Amino acid sequence: MYIDEEVLSENLSKMQALKYVTKIELSPRDEIAEDLEEVRGTANTLLDEEENK
Repeated sequence: MYIDEEVLSENLSKMQALKYVTKIELSPRDEIAEDLEEVRGTANTLLDEEENK
């Protein structure tokens, strides 16, 4: 059985996006806000690390 890694990766990305969208629809607003703060913090950390290189 042949598995196309590109197709598999694309489908995985779609499933992850769908899972996130579903989570947003089902989650209370406070939980979403916490998730966004965490993402923002991670992004800022990565940007700081990149600038310090």
